Amino acid sequence: MKLITNTAKAISSTLIETQGFAVHPHIQTVRSVLAIGNYEAPEASVNLPTDEGLLMAVDDVVKNTKTPTLKYIFLIGIGGSNLGTKAIYEAMFLARDVVGKTYPKIIFVDTNNSALLESYLTLLKSLEDPDEYLLISISKSGGTTETIANTEIFLAAVAQKWSSRPERLIVISGAGSPYLEVAQTIGAHCLTIPPQVGGRYSVFSAVGLVPLALAGLDIQELRRGAETMATTCSHPEVSQNPAATSALIQVQAYRAGKNIHDLFIFNSELESLGKWWRQLLGESVGKSVPNTSPVETVGITPTVSIGSTDLHSVGQLYLGGPNDKITTFLSVKSKAADIPIPFKRTFPKLLPMINNHITGTITDAILDGTKVAYNENNRLFMEIQLDEFSLYELGAFMQFKMIETMYTARILGVNPFDQPNVESYKVKTKQILENKNNSPT
Repeated sequence: MKLITNTAKAISSTLIETQGFAVHPHIQTVRSVLAIGNYEAPEASVNLPTDEGLLMAVDDVVKNTKTPTLKYIFLIGIGGSNLGTKAIYEAMFLARDVVGKTYPKIIFVDTNNSALLESYLTLLKSLEDPDEYLLISISKSGGTTETIANTEIFLAAVAQKWSSRPERLIVISGAGSPYLEVAQTIGAHCLTIPPQVGGRYSVFSAVGLVPLALAGLDIQELRRGAETMATTCSHPEVSQNPAATSALIQVQAYRAGKNIHDLFIFNSELESLGKWWRQLLGESVGKSVPNTSPVETVGITPTVSIGSTDLHSVGQLYLGGPNDKITTFLSVKSKAADIPIPFKRTFPKLLPMINNHITGTITDAILDGTKVAYNENNRLFMEIQLDEFSLYELGAFMQFKMIETMYTARILGVNPFDQPNVESYKVKTKQILENKNNSPT
């Protein structure tokens, strides 16, 4: 993975020299957490890729639940409980799943939408043997409304067809949660999430490792990429630390009035990776600054665009509208086998410049042309290149983004690990449902 910042003329060349002091204490914090290697600090998620006990626990559950006939893994969770897994799964398997009947597949059950739930249940009921499915239910608190409701619906469907099958249920939750305690009593497979690791930082915990391993992905490579990047992103020299550098650029842009950060992805397989990052940045940075009067709020609005599709939907806005955004272009350097433009064309007089090219060359030209247009219109951007579609590179990118977000939030004076306003909607939802139960019909 490579962070490129020298392509954007709007970025101050003296930024690191003049503002590096703002991130130095937070780099030292991450270095200390890595050196200690436990889960006591809020930044403890950086230690997940080197936790051998976690890997053994994951391997044990996978060994005891993955059958030769396994077809569908129904992953029931929402937000941080499934976005990271979905990002990695789709990056590696989205193209495969369009045409292939390769199993097992992960079905992401992240909504209470009745039409979608009905289709998932139809798929479950079409199976002949319980060894052909697994349910994975993830809620750190053990009280996520959407997750618990969907889990109950799936368990009822299982019981109706095969009777109770707790051995086909994996529950991942916080240690001591009431959900985990009940799951243990009924005989489900249970794994815990470290207390200091929040959902949006949990992809390298059992939350991500279990379903990805069950799907046949090499989680060791994922962890190796994340471990390497944790070392890189804790380098004491800001100029050698991509997470610190990009955090400073992001904060500088925000303070200059650019409160929108667009991740412009030029490989559509990575769209869910963008959605994972959207939650990471949005929940970590958007909040009030403690001990300010009047109360000061900060926040960078994360958006996700897909190239070249969204150049035809929001390109005009990005290039000609308010200059209130910073953009990060994300692309993959080494692509799958490219498709050539046919030598004998049906419409040879149309766009003769595409002759003798392959699809990858066209995509690269579009990206390069977009960057030229951004520079000509004085639009601030940086660029990230992944070397290839691999678990190593995905692990590196996700670790980079998590540490970058920690640095960004700390520089802005907020806690990157809480989400008090998300909790408020959960409380209100439960109150409304309880009131409906207590209301006379």
